[in-house]
Amino acid sequence: MYLFYKRINRKYEECENCGKTGSRVMVVRWVEPGAYSYVAGHNAKPAFYCSLKCAREYEEGGEFIQVKYNTINEINMLGYPA
Repeated sequence: MYLFYKRINRKYEECENCGKTGSRVMVVRWVEPGAYSYVAGHNAKPAFYCSLKCAREYEEGGEFIQVKYNTINEINMLGYPA
């Protein structure tokens, strides 16, 4: 599974894994090639985490890829299926 994330700085957003206030990572797209694709704001809610380490613990596997805009073109240009 591919997990696409953006770097953010939200002081009052709570981490979904540890509950710490202050988020630095927002997971915006979950893709299992050939099976499903969930996009934050379209058919899923974004997930907020205090760090990438915390996101990896909670999401239990998958490859994390940083994106800037979360567009299909950007993801395809990186060589991953959107």
